[in-house]
Parts: sequence; structure tokens; C-alpha cells
Amino acid sequence: MKNDWQVRLEDGNIIQLDEMTLRNIISKELKKMLHYTQGQQNKLPKYLVWLSYDLGFGEYAKDLSKEEQEEKYKERYRALMEWLKSKRAEECGDSVGRFWYETDDEDQINNLLEEEILNAFSRAEIKDLRGIRIYVVISNEEKCIISNAFIIGRRNKHNPWDEEC
Repeated sequence: MKNDWQVRLEDGNIIQLDEMTLRNIISKELKKMLHYTQGQQNKLPKYLVWLSYDLGFGEYAKDLSKEEQEEKYKERYRALMEWLKSKRAEECGDSVGRFWYETDDEDQINNLLEEEILNAFSRAEIKDLRGIRIYVVISNEEKCIISNAFIIGRRNKHNPWDEEC
């Protein structure tokens, strides 16, 4: 055929391809190469992170004075707000923000976020993390939720809406 191409494979074999098939293969390979090249230029996959935080003290803080509670809360708040600012997060209601997070390690996003936030608290010299709860919902660029979990703290034993009003 007039538009057939002979292509030598890595193993030395020669195959014959029509022009359309060859164009499709080249196009796919170029896309892979471009994605790889972009990755090399810090164009990592992006994930949308919705973060909900509770910096409260709960039961364990009842021994602290009101002033001590307020000061500790302000320290925690400043540290988390500074970290969220570094992520260019958008405010989405009381105690909720969202931001884009780039990483090539999808399986470790929760751990990476936890480590970054704990480092932010550590830099602010906040040692007592009791009562802090941070929950994230993470979706990929295709808008599929890949994770939703507490990365710091845990779910309360009882839902507040289950209590009698």
C-alpha cells in the first residue's frame, strides 16, 4: 500500500502500519511525553481539598481559665490561617476552606496534609493539640472523590443533632 509505513520495534522486529494508525500511536506517545515534561516543570496532578476545622478545646480545657482558652485558641487559629494562606485557600463558610493541592503521590495526600499542618503548629510552638479536629474531602481533577477523612483528631462519639433539644 502506498501510505503504509515500516516501523522497527525495540526488539528489532519490523511491522507495517497504515498512516492513520501510525499518527494515532505518535499522538498518544507525544501526549505521554508532554505530560511527563510538564511534570518535570512542577506541573503535578492537582487535587481539590475541602478542609473543615474545629480548633476547640472541649472537655479537657475545663481546667483552663477563659483567658487561657482564648489565648490558646488564637495561637491555633493564627497558625492554621497562616498555613491556609500559604495554600491560597478560599473561605467557604465558618471553619471551612478549599484549595488546590499538587502532588504526584495520590495515595499519601492525607499524610502529606497532616504533616504540613502539624509542622505549621510546631513552628508556632503549639504543643498541645488536644481537641483539634481537621477533616478533609479530596477530589481529583476529574471531580471524583478520592478521600474523605479526619487527618487530625477523630469523629465525636455522639452526633450533636442526636441529642435532645
